[in-house]
Amino acid sequence: MMVRVRIIDDEAFFTLKRTPTGIVRDEYEFPIDLHVARDLIELHCGGRVVSKNCYCVPNGAAGVRIL
Repeated sequence: MMVRVRIIDDEAFFTLKRTPTGIVRDEYEFPIDLHVARDLIELHCGGRVVSKNCYCVPNGAAGVRIL
């Protein structure tokens, strides 16, 4: 089981990812309080974070997210 705490702008999310079975992996994501997310990152990750830039490129009615 993998756990992820993610902060996007002023929103925070707690995600659980199950070990993949073949090509399928269950993933559950819950919104959490921003202060709780910051505390979890500080207490359990020593403040280590991975930052990603995401770009949305228009493509017809949908779009493409590029990380």
